[in-house]
Amino acid sequence: MGANVRPHVLKRLERGGKRLFVRLAAGLLRLIGGAGEPAAEPLATSRLRSVLLLRPDRLGDLVVTVPAIRLLAARLPRDARLTLLASTRNQALARWFFPEARLWVHGRGALPFLRTFTRLVSRRFDAAIDFHSYPFSVTTGLWTLMSRAPIRVGHRATGRNDELARAIFNQGVSVHDDGLHEMEKSLLLVERFQGEVALDQVGRFGAVPEFVAARARFEGLLRADGVAAGARLVGIHPTLWKADNRWSQERYLELLRLLEQAPGVHVIVIQGAGEERESARFRPLAAGARRATYLPSSDLELIVEAARRCEAVVCGDSGIAHVCALVTRVVVIFGPSDPGRWAPLGPHPVTVLRGPDGRCDSVEPGEVMEQLERLGPARRD
Repeated sequence: MGANVRPHVLKRLERGGKRLFVRLAAGLLRLIGGAGEPAAEPLATSRLRSVLLLRPDRLGDLVVTVPAIRLLAARLPRDARLTLLASTRNQALARWFFPEARLWVHGRGALPFLRTFTRLVSRRFDAAIDFHSYPFSVTTGLWTLMSRAPIRVGHRATGRNDELARAIFNQGVSVHDDGLHEMEKSLLLVERFQGEVALDQVGRFGAVPEFVAARARFEGLLRADGVAAGARLVGIHPTLWKADNRWSQERYLELLRLLEQAPGVHVIVIQGAGEERESARFRPLAAGARRATYLPSSDLELIVEAARRCEAVVCGDSGIAHVCALVTRVVVIFGPSDPGRWAPLGPHPVTVLRGPDGRCDSVEPGEVMEQLERLGPARRD
């Protein structure tokens, strides 16, 4: 009983602490006159030596922020130090793209929250940027304030606690447009430093590292399943845990049957973190599929090397879609979420399919198969 109660109690304490913070912070900031209005001109970077970056959320959120962080790093002095606060799920991605940055990993719960709090109050930053967009996040707003950075950049208009956001982000951005892509929202924040972003600077993800051990492991899985060296591989992600964003497993089974008829095609089944239950449900349903290899875990290095070998990956609106789009072509099936805001933006072609009623299952397997045939075999150098 105690083991079950304790996390629940900690969660209630965390939520209560956030509510108390909102009330106290809003009152205090009103008392001292708030943060005022941001400077009209872009901010100079010559004196910035320590910059805190906040992006403690899901895989896709960090992926679409990579171009903005890379651009910001290019605008800072060479001796400036970046500190990136990322979630447990995103720590691998953070290390891939920003190996020179100091990485703080934040997990869920009251104790990780306190550890992050201790780190923040023990250091001082010249600037803090909260990349969380809409709606306003009390957690990252608190951390921005705790950083004691004289320059605090974030979205001042998000549709929730805007008064508090305007007080915290003294050099923030007041553009609220739900139609903007998440990458564009991140770039708006970076524009506060040295001005507008030129179009030719957008979309620079940089190369994803090659993971030799993970590649060898994947090739071993293929050999164990008797897959020929020159086989055409197509990836699918039928285990997405978020129901609204998920093309149903029944739809994936229909697609599997269509792929069985395609000469030389072998299917790679991908699962993300926390999707073990959905994976256990799918495997017996697809037991008749003769040409399918299942990745045994949600290890991102393994997923990247598998996707790199695939000529395309079929998936829903998910972090897996954003990660796979960095190394191969993707066909992404959208439901209620807006592709204009969340479509992957990797360097490879992205095909978005969305039913007219905003339901994933309104997309027919035949439509997906048509798009895969239109893409054709990928060229592998």
